[in-house]
Amino acid sequence: MKTFFLILFSLQFSAQASAGNSISAVTGEDFPPFTTSAKEGGGKAVKLIRDTFQTLEMNLKLDWLPWKRAEKKTANGEYDFIFPYVKNAQREKLFHYSRPLYEIKNFLYVPKKKSHMQIDKFLVEHKKICIPVGYNTQELEPYISKYSLDLVRPSKIEPCFVLLNKERVDGMLTNNYLASYYIQKLSIKNIRHLEKVFSRKTLHALFPKKKESSKALLIKFNRALKKVTDLAY
Repeated sequence: MKTFFLILFSLQFSAQASAGNSISAVTGEDFPPFTTSAKEGGGKAVKLIRDTFQTLEMNLKLDWLPWKRAEKKTANGEYDFIFPYVKNAQREKLFHYSRPLYEIKNFLYVPKKKSHMQIDKFLVEHKKICIPVGYNTQELEPYISKYSLDLVRPSKIEPCFVLLNKERVDGMLTNNYLASYYIQKLSIKNIRHLEKVFSRKTLHALFPKKKESSKALLIKFNRALKKVTDLAY
């Protein structure tokens, strides 16, 4: 009987330890090649995050949600972190940022026949810009007010490429990784970016300030991420 209780206690302790060693994360479904629930492995950012927590010997529990809902739930402390996101002033009030996961370049993508134009000259004449709900619009704000831009806000990024290819919108702001993925996937021939880089950004994991454990987890995560990324080069 004593042996039975010892085994039972050991199993309970192991389960508690395992639960305490689990991290909950959430990401969006449509940010390829970084995250995509439609692809085995989930995308390159998902692999990087998994490799990082494997280094820490911690179990990662990952959910997929629409971006806006995922960000709200994480800010409220329902998840330990969310990824991958760029910095903006609103998020900096709510989250601690990890060291960069990736560096990206954002371009204004337009119909091929207009890709020779300068950004400002293009926006004087073309107002309808596609950018999905949940995507950062902070860098567009000065142009929105200056040129009275009309933002088209689908729930996902793919419709922006379809609309632009059919010239139902004038342009879309996105990064070079995402554009390359969808241009190839949709066999698009009618889209190019303007020559000048619109902005350079870094993608991060975000840890909610509402959770007391976030700072300690962030420190562990950053150390492990540096190890993983150093090994990659």
